[in-house]
Amino acid sequence: MILCWFAGDLFKTTYYIYTKSPAQLIICSFFLLTVDTLILIQIWMYKQNKNSKPIIADDMVMSADQNLDRIDENSRLASYE
Repeated sequence: MILCWFAGDLFKTTYYIYTKSPAQLIICSFFLLTVDTLILIQIWMYKQNKNSKPIIADDMVMSADQNLDRIDENSRLASYE
């Protein structure tokens, strides 16, 4: 779908340049090509990273109880200083 958008925007940009259309149309069509390109890059990057390990492993995630224990311990340490 995005490739179709890109192809249409590329055709439109070429047409605007060829027919010497107003600068606003040419600038806008270049902006649309940039947005299409960024979306295509995001899709490519997502597909590349889809099968990789998550940044945060399950064993690194603390439960809510562990977090509360850690907060209590830190507050006790801070009260002694």
